[in-house]
Amino acid sequence: MKIPLLSVDLIKLLEEQFPDQFPSPEDFPDERRMWAEAGKRELIRNLRIYLEQQEEEANEEGILNA
Repeated sequence: MKIPLLSVDLIKLLEEQFPDQFPSPEDFPDERRMWAEAGKRELIRNLRIYLEQQEEEANEEGILNA
């Protein structure tokens, strides 16, 4: 499956909206909600990895200037 091009600005915005911190039970007494918050961060981490791969591929193809 080919991942569509990702936006650096989009990922930065998501990282600001959902900081990289493990949700604590005190913040989310509902365990289901706590795991949902953790899942959001996992998605953002994966998007960051895909973005880095996208940038590496573009650099290899000479599309981006390093």
